[in-house]
Amino acid sequence: MRMNGKWSWRLGVAAAGMVALSAAAQAQTLKAAMHSDLKIIDPIWTTALIATDHAYLIYDTLFSTDEKLAIKPQMVDKWTLSDDKKTWTFTLRDGLEWHDGKPVTADDVIFSFDAFKQYDPMFSAYYKHVVKAEKLGDREVKFTFDMPGNRELPQIVGQLTVLPKHWWEGTDAQGRK
Repeated sequence: MRMNGKWSWRLGVAAAGMVALSAAAQAQTLKAAMHSDLKIIDPIWTTALIATDHAYLIYDTLFSTDEKLAIKPQMVDKWTLSDDKKTWTFTLRDGLEWHDGKPVTADDVIFSFDAFKQYDPMFSAYYKHVVKAEKLGDREVKFTFDMPGNRELPQIVGQLTVLPKHWWEGTDAQGRK
């Protein structure tokens, strides 16, 4: 069967498009020019913003914003507000994993919150109205605030950078055990 020029051109364009889509689906490298050298990779033990910036590139937050700056769940599947408006409960999405395949858990969220609040002066002030974070289940965390109805507190907690407890616990500033 012989194709006319019109059909061979269409098939050629379709084949080129498939190759282009396949190439676009492959892993890509992001290159960034940072404002200083990264000497410490632990975002908790240093006040150097380069370490915090590095963490934002590697780790995720509970909530994020979209291109219109609307708050959207990132690691969270569902969330509820208590009747007294002093506690928010977040349930992590099912299937979240760390780089090593271990699941992301409520323990990771609580570890990250406690570590940032205890060791980082900026986050200590940022989270001063958050009384506690407690585990309700493997994927469920409850945050209790010191006052009801503060609409900013859930957003503040939602910006928490979640670190893998199993990797960071007991390490030095370079992540060495």
